[in-house]
Amino acid sequence: MDHVIADKQRIVDGSGYTVLVGPGRASARPATRRSALLALTGGRRVVYAMRVPDGAIKIGTTVDLPNRLSALHAELLGFTFADLAHERALQSLLAAHLLRGREFFRPTPEVFAVVNEMRDEWNLPHIAA
Repeated sequence: MDHVIADKQRIVDGSGYTVLVGPGRASARPATRRSALLALTGGRRVVYAMRVPDGAIKIGTTVDLPNRLSALHAELLGFTFADLAHERALQSLLAAHLLRGREFFRPTPEVFAVVNEMRDEWNLPHIAA
């Protein structure tokens, strides 16, 4: 299942349904990715990892995650509530894996280690390069 993160109790899957997870919960209700992400982020700054159409992994920051996802036609891999300093620290850590610019990285195991740290915050399974 291709997951879009909604919160620690809800995960929006690729079909646009919010799947409620947690103890004793296994129901689903219609939702859009945009509404789920807006409800969760509420305009707070996030550092995100997205896979863009050419396969590069973009690590960036925004206060409007749904619009950034839509603008890039990207797959959200993970995110964390963090500031610009955290984004810059991750980009510096992964500088050896830059593909272009300062935010687009090759999909290497080291890049996916950072992505999987974000996914750990939301109890999502790890993904590999």
